[in-house]
Amino acid sequence: MDNYYYYIKEGEKIGPYTTYEIKNRNLPNDTLVWKEGMNSWTELQNISEFSMNSEEIPPPIPVTNNDLKANPIQKPPDNYVKHIVTAIVVGFATKFLIYQWYLENYDGHYVSQVANSRSYFIGIALFFVSLIVTKKILKVFIN
Repeated sequence: MDNYYYYIKEGEKIGPYTTYEIKNRNLPNDTLVWKEGMNSWTELQNISEFSMNSEEIPPPIPVTNNDLKANPIQKPPDNYVKHIVTAIVVGFATKFLIYQWYLENYDGHYVSQVANSRSYFIGIALFFVSLIVTKKILKVFIN
């Protein structure tokens, strides 16, 4: 038990504790401590292991230079024009394909290029549906 210390608190011997434990107890400097091999109780501040000497003082905190820090990784800017043009092309292509399919399958026979008002409005509705689908596709590309 050579490395274990005892200390006196309010007239009572308390311990044993390691050097580390004594340091972490934040005892006052005038606390009397003893370990095996010591002749008498000694104040904490008079024992080299617990006294604050210049060797135990940590060095100053180094000053960091902000210029030496690496730049954070930046996401390259997206080409939004490319996405918008793609959306428009996909929208018109989808509208064209859906409308052509509708014209070819209307009442089981081919309807002329000049559609009646009913098929025209259905084509416009399908066009807007294709725009909504294109908008959903764009969200996938942008995010």
